[in-house]
Order: sequence, then C-alpha cells, then structure tokens
Amino acid sequence: MNVWKYEMPETCLGQFEMPIGAEILCAKEQHGRVCIWALVDPMAELEERVFLMYGTGHAINRSNDGYIDSVLLMGGNVVYHLFEAI
Repeated sequence: MNVWKYEMPETCLGQFEMPIGAEILCAKEQHGRVCIWALVDPMAELEERVFLMYGTGHAINRSNDGYIDSVLLMGGNVVYHLFEAI
C-alpha cells in the first residue's frame, strides 16, 4: 500500500484515475491548492472517481455525494467542502 496525492483543479471538479479500492484519507490545502490524499494499492486496476468542491453558502446540487473534508484557503477566508460523486 502507498499514499498518493491528487491535486484538485481550480474548476472545482476533479476526475482522477485511482486504483480500485483507494481509501480517501483526507483533503487539505498544500501550497494554495486543495489536495486529496488516498491510501492505494499501486498494483490494482484503475477506475475513474469524481470529486466536487463547493464553497460555503453555495448550493450543492447532488444529494448523493459523499462528504470527504472541508479545506481552508487564504488564511481561512475561503472554505471549500469536498465531496465524492457516488
């Protein structure tokens, strides 16, 4: 098993090829960007997973998204909430 990092794009929609069974550990800010860390089996086949970020107060238009974490940017002036499309 390994821990891999995935960097969310500024569009707030991230689509990543991740090893099947990857376990999302957390999402945090790193160098001004939102990153996702996952525990993965690097030998597993890949599958596409989709992640969405919503700002505080923004409408969340999918009721079946699974919450991952909240991330503070710009010294806490901007907060994004990360969900995985399920």
